[in-house]
Amino acid sequence: MENVQGKMSNVQEQVSNAMERMGEAAQSVGQKVSDFFQGNPFDTPVGRKIELATDATRLATENWGLNMEICDFINSTNEGPRDAVKAIKKRLQTQMGKNNATVMYTLTVLETCVKNCDERFTTLVCHKEFVADMIRLISVKYDAPQIVQERVLALVQSWADAFRDNPTFSGVVEMYDELKSKGVEFPATNLDSMAPIITPKQTVFVPSSQTAPPQQQQLVLKMVNLQKIVELNELSRMIPGST
Repeated sequence: MENVQGKMSNVQEQVSNAMERMGEAAQSVGQKVSDFFQGNPFDTPVGRKIELATDATRLATENWGLNMEICDFINSTNEGPRDAVKAIKKRLQTQMGKNNATVMYTLTVLETCVKNCDERFTTLVCHKEFVADMIRLISVKYDAPQIVQERVLALVQSWADAFRDNPTFSGVVEMYDELKSKGVEFPATNLDSMAPIITPKQTVFVPSSQTAPPQQQQLVLKMVNLQKIVELNELSRMIPGST
């Protein structure tokens, strides 16, 4: 247990120190996008769906049908990508360190959207300021548990690896490289064994539907199955007595 707690503390300290050293730049970037994140993001159609899909008081596990419905809405509307990013950011900001289950559901929604939505959404997520905000949320200030810390770092690492050769998404690559250069240790994840980041053809969005068709659910389950296995294996090694 002491080793696990020590690892959590080290990651948080590394992140905090790195973000402090990048403080002025991060604050400047944050100011530029302050207007972007004003208002209540859960008042929008996709924001309400994200709120439901991440509500740990109502969910026993991920609602993949609703997650795919969110992806469809993002792909089929002009405002979808922007509103979804605002809602995800707000959910993480308000729940980090308070409701870890909701945070994990939110990260799952975020990951699913990156893998299933078009470039309009992915471009917003891979902006340097959005990635910086995600990293800042696992610093000492928010006291995030190790599972959340490693999930956030693993997502950033996987996006940087997937988009390294795409200049459109250079923000996440730059942030990843900066964090690595400042001593932040990313989880030892076998990226080759994780589900690939793909952008399938847009599906038809049905506003009144609360669940996605079985074939859509199967698509998502296949995509995340490999990653779930990797995450469970990582967790089993981190929790004393679990193996």
